[in-house]
Amino acid sequence: MERYLSAIEHDPEYLESWTQIGCLYTELRKFNQAIEAFDEAIAIHPAYAEAHLQKAETLYQMQDSAGAIHEWQKYLEYDERGPWAELAFQRLEQFGIEFSEE
Repeated sequence: MERYLSAIEHDPEYLESWTQIGCLYTELRKFNQAIEAFDEAIAIHPAYAEAHLQKAETLYQMQDSAGAIHEWQKYLEYDERGPWAELAFQRLEQFGIEFSEE
């Protein structure tokens, strides 16, 4: 965590660090801090698919289905064929939602 925090201290727009900070907070079950970190990454680069996916998974753990669904859909808008796309499709399917780009 210290390395990522140091990295954003030197470069506040280092979106990969923000995303990893969010992931670490999720592991620590500090969900609100995790969401804030993912939101920082998304604010820097709205099309950064990984931040949307990690935010979705965190919201899912928080039992915020609507928020998670929205973020999985955002992820798939930017990375429909990436390594985590199948997970996003499966999660949406759990809620009876078929993904289609609008």
